[in-house]
Amino acid sequence: MKIDYEKYINITAIIICIFIGIIFYKRKDSNKGIRMLPYFLIITLIVELIGTYLVLQIKTHNLIENYKKIRIMYNTFTSLEFSFYLWMINEIIKNKKISKVILIISIGYFIVAILNTFFIQGKSGFHSITYAIGSLLIAGSCIFFFFELFLSKKAFNLVRMPSFWICIALSFYYLCTFPIFGLANFLNSYPDVIKNNLQSIVIAMNVLLYLMFSIAFLCRLKIKKSSPSLS
Repeated sequence: MKIDYEKYINITAIIICIFIGIIFYKRKDSNKGIRMLPYFLIITLIVELIGTYLVLQIKTHNLIENYKKIRIMYNTFTSLEFSFYLWMINEIIKNKKISKVILIISIGYFIVAILNTFFIQGKSGFHSITYAIGSLLIAGSCIFFFFELFLSKKAFNLVRMPSFWICIALSFYYLCTFPIFGLANFLNSYPDVIKNNLQSIVIAMNVLLYLMFSIAFLCRLKIKKSSPSLS
């Protein structure tokens, strides 16, 4: 019951974040990548709902074959997720050369991750290697954004900057979940109590991620004279 309750909280957090993003983040001068985020989160919501349904079938009808479906679905989706977030950061960063490099990396990463999912690790478990690589790519791209922000000669109100909240959210989330998902296949042999506790941590991190996304969508509301922004 505990895990089901946490899943419910996670799904609710996604729904609220989607609603806030679609309703409140639609200014014409806003960043294209961040504008697309609420619609990508709709895909995230669908995946989470399907995953919850498949797990429920396993518990109620002992449909063991659903484990394979869940593995393939989450491996494929997280590969797409990393590529989308890299593209979004590419839209945020102002340096054209670095932005182009990140865009190329996002495409190349997706190809490598899909190959790993269907032909290497993903055949029998979680694609932990490409997840770890994706986490480092996201963190590295966000660090460059912060570096670019630090070197800028303009004055910024970080609290009112959506791109700042987005990069804080992504870097914090992936650096924190990196050791958990990077060792996911190894942790499968651990007792259920440890795995349940780790899942609780991941769900808490998910909720925090969507909370910071929501702040990014709302932080520019009711501002008549805003500070210069990189977003």
